[in-house]
Amino acid sequence: MLAVVWSQRAQRNYAEIIENLSGKSLDAAIKLDEKTDKLIRQISAFPFSFQASDKKPGYRKCVIAKHYSLVYEVRDKFVYIVSYLDNRLGQEV
Repeated sequence: MLAVVWSQRAQRNYAEIIENLSGKSLDAAIKLDEKTDKLIRQISAFPFSFQASDKKPGYRKCVIAKHYSLVYEVRDKFVYIVSYLDNRLGQEV
């Protein structure tokens, strides 16, 4: 398993998403957090299991839930989470 390192941008985006979601539904925020944790463990164990980006060479995208994705890069000894995205906003990495 590879170590996982979050960029400051990804940490900030994730915190904002969880905070906004918890204001609407604490249960939904907890479920998203649990699903994110599960998929990060999967990425750590199988870093090449998610789709490679067509737009950004070296990046991969993992869809966490219908509205949320994370973008990461596999480096020599760790996985670097570049961004955590709200898919509804049309965000680019």
